Amino acid sequence: MSMYCVQINKTLQLLKSDKWSTTKHNLYIVLTYGNQKRRTTCKTAKDDSHIWYESFLFILDESKNKNIKIEIYDKNNKKNVPLVCEEFLINRLNLMAKNTKYLEIQHGVLTYENERKIKKLEGEIATLSDKNQNQVDENTKLKELITNISQLINKDA
Repeated sequence: MSMYCVQINKTLQLLKSDKWSTTKHNLYIVLTYGNQKRRTTCKTAKDDSHIWYESFLFILDESKNKNIKIEIYDKNNKKNVPLVCEEFLINRLNLMAKNTKYLEIQHGVLTYENERKIKKLEGEIATLSDKNQNQVDENTKLKELITNISQLINKDA
């Protein structure tokens, strides 16, 4: 089970020229991955951008093609429908920066390096286990050979 992190940093300048203006809205973001949902706090615009720097954790499933859905809402909008909706592919590697059409985010598997090290160590353990078993087998053969030689020496004496 991998822990997946998505950090919502800020809106991009693209919002100003899009179908709505950033300065009039009290925005929040809903992230959805499968049946897991996370929500940012509401932010008003600062310097023509909404700034969050909020991180959210998801538990990844084994599906290789899952996306995370981002919906940007305006708290002041009585209809409670997203202003924009977009998706991005899960990054099954280290945390990395990414710009979607509307947001600056970071996302990735928090434990990626540790999981990689564990897999490497598991491979080394398997190799050492095989070598150890070969040594045990060789030792058993040598004991049998010594026993046979001892029996031959005792037989001749």
